[in-house]
Amino acid sequence: TAALTIMEYSENVSAEVDFFTQQDIDEIKVKYDLFQKALDSKVKEKELENAERIKKKKGVNSLSAEEQQECRNKAKSQAEREMKDDPSFASYDQYCRIKESGKSLSDLEQYRTISAGSVEELMNGVLNQFVGSSGAFMPFTKSVTLHIPEKGLQGLQIIDPPGINDPVTSRGERTEQLLQDCDVVLIVSPSGQFLSSED
Repeated sequence: TAALTIMEYSENVSAEVDFFTQQDIDEIKVKYDLFQKALDSKVKEKELENAERIKKKKGVNSLSAEEQQECRNKAKSQAEREMKDDPSFASYDQYCRIKESGKSLSDLEQYRTISAGSVEELMNGVLNQFVGSSGAFMPFTKSVTLHIPEKGLQGLQIIDPPGINDPVTSRGERTEQLLQDCDVVLIVSPSGQFLSSED
């Protein structure tokens, strides 16, 4: 899940959505701007390297407009690939999704509570708009609380956080706050890099 998800017992199927505040979005934007500046610098650096390589290979002093565009495109993909591990990349990606969504915080007020006739209807339909990777409201979703009529959940709360290194400080803080009250913690980690220092 992209958003922090909480599951708890209820007689009726529903979900409560908590969206980012304007302050959260402003924080993401600051990190986005820092990443964009570093990315632009890296693209220019790669573009010059690619152009020099082609000029040297061809034994020429200048490139055609088509070759320059090819250098630019290649430089952009090289720079993005190299910078994917940058700590600000997640905020960059999040803010890009926010911009691409074409939505604003005022558009979201009507979606704070979601009702459904069954768990299947909730999970397979409308909920994906909020927690699915390509969901229309996913870029704005901070957390979702699912109310499910499952007897096994009575007296329990199951929390699925996006992780400790979240691009949004408030979501990371909420995850850490919730972890303090947990009785049992299950850790899912890639086998190639099991437990980072943050974990």
